[in-house]
Amino acid sequence: MMKEAVQKAIEEITYRSRIFPEEPFQVISENRELAIPELCAAVKKAIREGGDLEEEYQLHFYALYLLAQFQARECFPQIMELVSLPEDTLDYLIGDAVTSSLPEILYNTYNGDLELLKRTVENPEVDDYARSGMLQVMGQLYLDGSLKKEDFQQYIRQIVDGEEEIG
Repeated sequence: MMKEAVQKAIEEITYRSRIFPEEPFQVISENRELAIPELCAAVKKAIREGGDLEEEYQLHFYALYLLAQFQARECFPQIMELVSLPEDTLDYLIGDAVTSSLPEILYNTYNGDLELLKRTVENPEVDDYARSGMLQVMGQLYLDGSLKKEDFQQYIRQIVDGEEEIG
């Protein structure tokens, strides 16, 4: 019964609508364990289809925020893959969320894979705003005590010293 309600709620937020779908979000929020696989699948769909994703398809966008709300760490690799797409594709898929919300989305889904964060920050093919957001996540990890001060400082020095290499 609940699985059908979650599926219906997900269907109701899959495409853009003029009215904010408050009730479906409530159902999804109350059934996070059932919703997470569907939301992660929406992110994977956006990665697969990229710029060819239907213009009215919105589930991947909502999924980012819901996955962050749920602290769905199992979806972090897919979110990192999404935000590593080419700049034009990323802009098409999530628009201003890159600058307005990405650090919070990444921080709340961060699964402890610091090497993935570092590799992506160092990838000059990744959007500069996305990489900046990833560095903000690392800064927050330092503030939380999850990343040692010396390690964070050393990494920032490496980034600054290697500026020509990574952009």
